[in-house]
Amino acid sequence: MKKLIVLIAALLAALFVAGCASKPAAPTGPSAADLMADTRSGAPSGVVVGQATGASQSAAETNAINQLRRGLKYIVGESVDAQVQSGRLTSAVSTDLKQTIGTVLDRTPLSGAVKVGSGADGSGRGYAVYSIDKASALSLINSAATTAKETVQGSGNFNPNNGFDDQFVKAAAREWK
Repeated sequence: MKKLIVLIAALLAALFVAGCASKPAAPTGPSAADLMADTRSGAPSGVVVGQATGASQSAAETNAINQLRRGLKYIVGESVDAQVQSGRLTSAVSTDLKQTIGTVLDRTPLSGAVKVGSGADGSGRGYAVYSIDKASALSLINSAATTAKETVQGSGNFNPNNGFDDQFVKAAAREWK
């Protein structure tokens, strides 16, 4: 009986040591961030680009689309601020207008957004790059502004086309990640 207990104990100890000794191999190859940067370089010029990494490819794609939304909200914010400075809008209206347009953009599918590329690195971490051109961005912003002007009092003078080209160029030059 003693021999059986010693034998079982020895087997358990051997299994424990063998289980602790083996470690999964470290992933090889470029990281998700490196793959994202390579993919970003393939985006057309003159577009707003959203890029992101995530725990999975799907999470990275969602994050990249949200970065595009940030770029569009930046354009709106700069346009509203310029129209406040010119006297076209009051500063009291500007905060509500930016917030309402931002909420509409958050809830609107980004029609015109193009997937430049996405995938995962060797460890399964995802990356994604999306872009949106000027015409699609303007269409989305105009639609969101129309909705916002229906609910934000005093915003009737807001024209998202005023200064749009300059703001789009600035947004296209920024890294949205």
